[in-house]
Amino acid sequence: MGGDPSEEITANVPRSVDEFLALREAIGDTPQGGAVLFVFALLARTFDPELGKQLTVLACSEAIVTAAQPNSPYAFRGYEVLRARRELIERVDSRPHLPRSYLAGTTVEDGYAHPLDSATVRFRPQDRHVGSIADGDYKVFVHSSGAASARPVRLRRNKHGIWKADEFSSLVVDVNAPRDPGPGPADVL
Repeated sequence: MGGDPSEEITANVPRSVDEFLALREAIGDTPQGGAVLFVFALLARTFDPELGKQLTVLACSEAIVTAAQPNSPYAFRGYEVLRARRELIERVDSRPHLPRSYLAGTTVEDGYAHPLDSATVRFRPQDRHVGSIADGDYKVFVHSSGAASARPVRLRRNKHGIWKADEFSSLVVDVNAPRDPGPGPADVL
């Protein structure tokens, strides 16, 4: 699945760290794959906050992750997301519809409901002002069903060739409020 940039990626929503790491192996070698991993990490916060915390540590670039403070409630495997970036991520906690808006097929009318299985994330192609894949610093634009335009996320490739979110503030800006809250998270995201 990796190698060439894609305009959409469909994958199973990870329900564990191991599933996330397996997915990262499959798609994390492209900027779009890294963006999907970050969206799925945000999504996990809506159905399993502890898993979401773990996945966001794994999905963020080393530039915004630091050694965890002793006894930090935000730590995973000895690391935590920097406070300023963590505060951005925490916006999702009061807006569970936000990460669901990045999944193809969701709508404002149905409360951005989505089954807890396979999901597709779509991207707006753009070749200007996006950085360089060769240099390991690249920006992709994620479609949202709750916004008029795609949202940028900048990713950096680490020394292992995995793309991770580095600047994602636009992904946590609110979208159109859901008209129907839909079923609870136990049934549908």
